[in-house]
Amino acid sequence: MEILLYENRKIDPICWDASTPEKKKASLLALFRYFDKRKFYASLEGFPKGLARAEKEIAAFKEGKAVVNPILYEAFDLQIAACKISLSELKASAEQYELLVLARKGDIEAVESLLYWRKNAEYEYFSFVKCIDPCSRK
Repeated sequence: MEILLYENRKIDPICWDASTPEKKKASLLALFRYFDKRKFYASLEGFPKGLARAEKEIAAFKEGKAVVNPILYEAFDLQIAACKISLSELKASAEQYELLVLARKGDIEAVESLLYWRKNAEYEYFSFVKCIDPCSRK
């Protein structure tokens, strides 16, 4: 028998039966819903609108066409410099957002992709564990 095991230092372990292909998919969906309910994906919320608005305001500010809060401008430049945000990282966040939207609609492939993509993030690690049936003679 196989189970999906989720644990972190702040909670007791949670297990879902993943002994069949159907149960494995259902266990991943249950884990996704657990994460979503607890706002694990909050960093992705509003990503497209927020990023597009910030880029538009900063471009207008640089061209002298708009007066933008200078703190926003400095914060954005500092964020890019400090975090070394690359185009590929921005693209990855956008792709995760797209997966989140599909996963919330029940798309199991999107659920799996999002969970595995973020598996190494703090508090998002999970594993599949083989369990031995103590009544089995094997």
